[in-house]
Amino acid sequence: MSRRSWRVWFSVCVAAVLLAGCTAGGDDPGPVTSAAPVTLRAGTADDSSGPSGQAILEFAAQVRSLSGGRLIVEPVWEAAPPEARAWDQAVAKRVVDGDLQMGMIPARSWDTEGVTTFQAVQAPFLVDSDALLDQVAAADMAKEMMAGLDGHGVKGLTMIPEGLRHPFGFTKPLAAPADFAGKTIRTPRSKAGYALFEALGAKPDDLTGDAVPNALNDGSLAGYDNEYALSGNLPAKATATGNLTLFPKLNVLVVNQQALDKLPADQQTVLADAATRTRDKMIAAREGDAAQGEKFCASGGTVMVITAARLREFEKIAEPLYAKLERDSVSGKVLAEIRALKSTAGAPPAVTPCGK
Repeated sequence: MSRRSWRVWFSVCVAAVLLAGCTAGGDDPGPVTSAAPVTLRAGTADDSSGPSGQAILEFAAQVRSLSGGRLIVEPVWEAAPPEARAWDQAVAKRVVDGDLQMGMIPARSWDTEGVTTFQAVQAPFLVDSDALLDQVAAADMAKEMMAGLDGHGVKGLTMIPEGLRHPFGFTKPLAAPADFAGKTIRTPRSKAGYALFEALGAKPDDLTGDAVPNALNDGSLAGYDNEYALSGNLPAKATATGNLTLFPKLNVLVVNQQALDKLPADQQTVLADAATRTRDKMIAAREGDAAQGEKFCASGGTVMVITAARLREFEKIAEPLYAKLERDSVSGKVLAEIRALKSTAGAPPAVTPCGK
């Protein structure tokens, strides 16, 4: 190559290097780098007003800031089909299939999809305070639980606490095991969640659409497994059993593995860092069960409490469920870690009854 030809070649390469790269020998120039931002669609079964929606909005803001606008997270609200049962699983499948690149999926939902490592955090009556819930989400055990997603088409980025779930009774309070017997309890689809209500003699069902008022009208629907922050979705006035915490709700922020692998290393780091910052910010901003309960009372809801002896009745019924979890290597380890944290977290705040 002459000196003049070399200078021409060199000038062309300098002008084009950011788009295509260039080699004197005609070798493969390698991957093309585009200045256009990459958009990742993140789905949730909820709308933007709920806790999970707020977490996605915060994550999107963190990603945009950390990436300098090169990565965009686009929320997809109510990403399950209308009237769908197993709504969280429907969103999870869209992420696994790559129709959505990301999702905010409750931990409880994964055990129907072959991932059992989150079941310990759904152990009945175990995580009963906001302080303990926040510690679980930020502890190393969260990584252990999310590792169970490996090989299922997604990677877990973080776990974000949402709230504590209580029984909300319609025609009467759900204050004793006998109140559940033979009754339908509306609860999101989950093997671990269903196992508790079945142990209580209830019929767990993820009713939606017209099935909810129909079950109310015929008297078969006794109540909801719900949290105060979502009490606006209740179909009728309800009484919450405030000191009976069924289990917590923890959301898992996941990304489709193939979509993640296509990103350069620096953008993968952006997602991981944004996830951690979002988790920490949501923990710091979370109102907590007591404050949400006060709002429920102010809106006309009723909260009651049960005795310590009655709580022990519920715990006794759940003992076989714990025995099953303890036989699993991951769940047994996570249970032990949660119990260790609980021993230092202190008692849950006292619940103040309200209403009739």
